[in-house]
Amino acid sequence: GNEEAVDRFQRILRATGAQAALEEAGVESGDTVRIGNVELEWE
Repeated sequence: GNEEAVDRFQRILRATGAQAALEEAGVESGDTVRIGNVELEWE
């Protein structure tokens, strides 16, 4: 389902260092994150 896709995407973000970069930029839980055509709510 969609939740599984979001979980996989977030694992990829962690593995590539993108999660750390987003957190350094100040992303917080509940923020909308857009990467290309993908939009998700940060948890």
